[in-house]
Order: sequence, then structure tokens, then C-alpha cells
Amino acid sequence: MKKRLISILLSLCMVLTLLPATVLSAGVGASKAGDAAFTLSASSASCADGHIGEIGSIQVTGVDISKWKSDKKITIQYDVQYRCTDSSCELYDSDDSFFSYSGTHTIIDTNTEFCHKKISESFAAKIPAALPSGVTKNFSVSFTLTSDKGIYESVLHEQNVNLCTENYYSVSCWECTGCGYFFQDADMSGNKFTKDKVYFPPVGHNLKHVPEKGPTCVAKGTVEYWHCERCGLNFSDEEGKYELTNIETDAPLLPHSYDDNGICSICSFKAAAKVLSKDNKWYDNIADALTALDAEDAYRIEIGKDCDESITISNAREVYINKGVTVAKLEATDAEGCVVTVINDGTIKELNGYTGKVVLMSAGGTYGKVINQTSGGNVGSFLYSDPEDANKFCYYKNLSNGRWILPAEATANTLSNVKVSYAPMAYIEIAGDGVTGSEGSYAFTTYSGNTVAFTATAKTADGEDSANVAYKWYYDGQDDTILSEKAELTIENIKAGKRTVVCMATADDYSISAKIVLTVAGGEGASELHTECIQDYRWHTRKDTSAAFR
Repeated sequence: MKKRLISILLSLCMVLTLLPATVLSAGVGASKAGDAAFTLSASSASCADGHIGEIGSIQVTGVDISKWKSDKKITIQYDVQYRCTDSSCELYDSDDSFFSYSGTHTIIDTNTEFCHKKISESFAAKIPAALPSGVTKNFSVSFTLTSDKGIYESVLHEQNVNLCTENYYSVSCWECTGCGYFFQDADMSGNKFTKDKVYFPPVGHNLKHVPEKGPTCVAKGTVEYWHCERCGLNFSDEEGKYELTNIETDAPLLPHSYDDNGICSICSFKAAAKVLSKDNKWYDNIADALTALDAEDAYRIEIGKDCDESITISNAREVYINKGVTVAKLEATDAEGCVVTVINDGTIKELNGYTGKVVLMSAGGTYGKVINQTSGGNVGSFLYSDPEDANKFCYYKNLSNGRWILPAEATANTLSNVKVSYAPMAYIEIAGDGVTGSEGSYAFTTYSGNTVAFTATAKTADGEDSANVAYKWYYDGQDDTILSEKAELTIENIKAGKRTVVCMATADDYSISAKIVLTVAGGEGASELHTECIQDYRWHTRKDTSAAFR
């Protein structure tokens, strides 16, 4: 080993397990008791002659904390090996051997913090060395003593929830078992508090009287009780002596209280269906509604919310599907006397029935699939037609291509992605000065040189004005010559002769037309002439126009 080292800082650590008597509180977290590690190191060494010294090894052989609580003293025992690096010095050894010394050092913690904080203390020791010459020469060493944590454990106290009947900690805090102070930071580096600042006696219950309540459609009834708003417990008395573990009564829940739209006024629950009879009652589920539908005076069921179940009807009843409601499957049985009338404003994914057992009325809803289960049957037989009004009957509209399908055309037993509706228009009514007659037959008399005016109005099967109608007037056989694209047509200085004018109305990809045969006399006083009116109804696909059907 080289003799001329300026400074050797060889530090060996000895970890001592300290086992102070510590009482742990039940139910609180605590760090491991007495596991602080002490490290002693030397920063410089020299002999009495001013020569540079060399340290061989340092060992901590003991730590005594028995006097800390009474006198705030910590004493360490240590062994150190040393020698001088100057060959002329008597403390020098050429055989690489060292002198040994056992010493002690006592730390006094004047701030009372080493119990919960790391120790970092420097001290100097003068080691008297007895030489063979009979002379004693001192050897000086500067030491530094450190620890990785305080010498006592810290105990975590959680903030208490029950303030009413037990002592409680107002905040989560750490207690040092050495000095008895409390800290809000886990490393106990912040402000310290005495116990009376964080630990308090119980404050008692904060009771609120709750009167007896009856049951509702969603909650059981409750007895009279007193509720502590601080700890959450319930009591049968206003002093809070007798705790109640159950405040509910055994009375059954009440039925839902539905309004006209099937919404419960208490809990906003949506009813499954309404059965129209003398009672007109909403039902919680489809099964109960179908049972009620079998009653003799029941005649209609209205489906109020989505239904994943299959709805089967075996009697002559109306079925209405509300807007926004989806039904997975609706079936009409082949039972005797069973004729199910369906008005669908929602969505029916699949409808099954038999010829003569299903009537599909006009509505705004859609059908994913319509199936006639009768052998050789067709879905056209399901469409409604008014026996008293030839203009009033239903079509299918194919939602994939926009084509309107007549009952006579719906010859398959299955049809997909359709809706059922009256045609947007049933006939065109034409009015104007000199036009006489009614639906389907008009008369008109005029003379050459006059100005004539007509107004067309497309009517529904119910006789109402059709909405969103586009009009086009042209001479028959000359549909590229447009006379007017409004509901009104005016012809000035009309010429004598006989000609036919067509008025076509189109709405929702469906078209109908009316023809007026105009006969105009050569001059005033000529024989009265009569007009002839012919109605022509046509339905259109996106690419072509089919033949007239009336």
C-alpha cells in the first residue's frame, strides 16, 4: 500500500438493529421499529507532528440510545485503524500494519429531532498512542456520523370517520414514538404538532328526524327514525341510544303511476304496452299486456317501448307500434276469428301471418321483413283496402329503390325493407271558370280568343290536399313541351279547335295525371262544347315509368 496518500477516506458501515421498547396502537400503520442504519466515516487524519495520517478501517461496534429519552443522548462505540504516512514518524509502520483504537462518542440532541430525522454530525477525536520510547503521541481524526432515518418509528394515524362516539384524528398524520410530536408529512419534515392539535374527543351524534314513509313503486316504506348526518347511523330514538340496522317496512311496493304517455310520474319508468278496453291500462311488461289483451272487451294493444320478445296475437285485435319503438317479431296466428290489424309507426323487424289474418294499415313505420305463412299465399293479401272507397287502399313502398308496389304486384310470400302507406295522391281535382263536374269528370265551354285558367289540386284518398306536390302541364303526346310547372295553367287568346292537355302531379316518387280535352268554338255564339276528363294514375321507379293501372 502506498505511504504518501494525501487523504484516505475509507468508510465501512455497520448497520445496527435498534430495538427500543415501543407500544403500537391497534389498527394503525407503523414503520419498522428501530431499523436506523448508522454510518461513521473519516474526512481527514494527522499525527501530532503535522504529518498526513492514513486510516485503515472504521467499524461501528455499538449504539446506545438508552439515555435518549431522558437526556437526549446517543452514544456510539467504534474501532479505528490508523497510522502516519511519514517514514520518519514513530507512528509510521513499514510492514503495512496499523495501530488500533477503540473509542466512544456521545451526541446530545438539543433540538429533540434525531428521533424522527436523519442524523448528520461531525466530531474530532484525539487518539493517544503510547510509543516504544515511552512517549505518548496524539493522532487526530475528523469523523462524520450519519443515519438513514430517525432512531424511532413513525406511526400513521388515519383521519377518523366516526366522530360521534370515539376519539378521532382530525387529519391523517404521522406520530413519532420518540418525541411524541405529530406531522402531516410522511417524512416528518414539515411543521410538528402536539397531540391536542390533531386528536379530539367525540362530538356526539348530529341527529335529524325522518318521519315514517309509505312505499312507492321503486322504494320500500320506512319507519320513523333519527338519522345521524355525521356518522350515517340510524336510531329509533331522538337521543341516539338505540341503533336501527333496518329502517324498511315489509309493505309491498306500489304499482307504477303512468301518465297518458306511459311514463311513471314517480320514477319515470316507461311502460311496455297499453291495452285499450274499458280500463285503458298501461302494463309494465309485454306478457301482462298480452294476457290483458285476451279479455273480451279488449280491442287494441299499443307497444310503448322496444321489445326483443316475440309478440303473438291470437284474437281479432289492433296492434299499434309507437314512433321510435322497435319490435323484434310480431305474429298473427291462424286461429279462427283472428284478424290482426297492424298500424306501425315504429319498426317491426319481422311480421308473420296468414292470408285473411293480417291487415296492414297506412303508417309511417318500416318492416324489415313481411312473411305470409300460408302455402301459396302472398304478402299483397295483407294490404288494407276500403270496400266503400275504391281510391282508398294501401301500397308497399320498397325503401331500397323507392318503388311503390300495388297489392296485385306483391305476389311473393316474402317482402323486405318496406313501409305500408296510402299512395301520396289518389286523384287530381281541376277547377276554373267554366269548369263543371266533379272528381273524374269535368265540363268546359269557351270560344276562341278568350283567356282560360285552370288550377290543379292533388288529393289524398281521404280527400285532403296532398303535400309537397310537383305539377307539370303539357299537350298530350308532347311531354317535352311544358305549358306550366305550377299548379296553375293560363292560356291567353286560345285558338279554335280540339286538343288534350295533361296535368301530371308527382309526390314521393309517385305520379298521377289527369287529361282535359279542350274544344274551342270559332267565335262567340258558337254551339256550346263539352270537355272530357280522363284520369291517369302512374307510379314511378328511379329509372322508368310503369303502365297506367286505372
